[in-house]
Amino acid sequence: MRRAALLSLATTALLAGANAGGGAQTTSVVVPLHLEHSRYREPYLGIDVTLGSVTKRLEVDTASPGLRILASAVPAESFGSSGYSATVDYGNGLSLRGKVVLAPLGIGGIRSEHAVQVESVESVACASWFPKCSAANGGTPDEFGRLFPGVAGLMMTGATPDACCVNPLYDLAGRVGRAYVLHADFSKPALTLNPDAATIGKFSIVPVALGVSSWPEGCIVVKDVQLNVCGQIVIDTGLQDTVIQDPSPALQTNFPGGTIASLSVGAWKHAFTSGGQGDDRYTIFSRRGDRKRIILGLGALQDVDVYFDLERGRIGFRAL
Repeated sequence: MRRAALLSLATTALLAGANAGGGAQTTSVVVPLHLEHSRYREPYLGIDVTLGSVTKRLEVDTASPGLRILASAVPAESFGSSGYSATVDYGNGLSLRGKVVLAPLGIGGIRSEHAVQVESVESVACASWFPKCSAANGGTPDEFGRLFPGVAGLMMTGATPDACCVNPLYDLAGRVGRAYVLHADFSKPALTLNPDAATIGKFSIVPVALGVSSWPEGCIVVKDVQLNVCGQIVIDTGLQDTVIQDPSPALQTNFPGGTIASLSVGAWKHAFTSGGQGDDRYTIFSRRGDRKRIILGLGALQDVDVYFDLERGRIGFRAL
């Protein structure tokens, strides 16, 4: 895992209703995402987020929770102080240190019902367990300074006010962000907030025990080799590849392009083929990890939409 983590098609009247905060929003809101590339042509998804009166494009990361942005990227007067500090290590080895601050939030024309917690990042370094991370030797990571000023962590988390930080969609007015569909297709990526019943009905949905895990259990079988792993299915938009982790892997390798891997989550099944062209190109890896886990990055997500339901603790999959 890389990390341990639309304008609206609605009318002006819809946005006014959502911002009023008078109950649940009843209409879907489509928020465009933006395809960005690193200097090495690695693809990322970005989302425009307003903090106070300042709008910044942040990396979309479905495998970490909370908004984290460089302190230098936003005027200090945009934030209120909470009096707390914040530290976090990402799975790609980045170690962040900063302050927990408070700011009004806006995404897709919808404002938050109150000021939300944000980590104002004052330093980015490498964690002790990953000394060769992208911040080593004074390097500037894509996520914090080179391509984006920060990360919008959209991992499935509920409201935990004593912790920094949680999924910012949770606090949008009218509860519009408490269920959403991720469409990562590079040709027109988007989030659909508050999807309607007809849209939800197209997904195969399984429960997730929020508070215990943010992810469902499933299995992956790699064709033509003796590899069958069952574990957590992690959706990670901060990663391009598909990674199969196991504490005692049957084999550790990078499978060649054209490798077929069949994934099953509950009753839903889908076969992914690695390789592709341009931005779609990705590799399937088998690696040692701390637990059994199947991580689906942006390459595999070109085939699949994912539904997240924060309030009911559900996740759904639909092949495109």
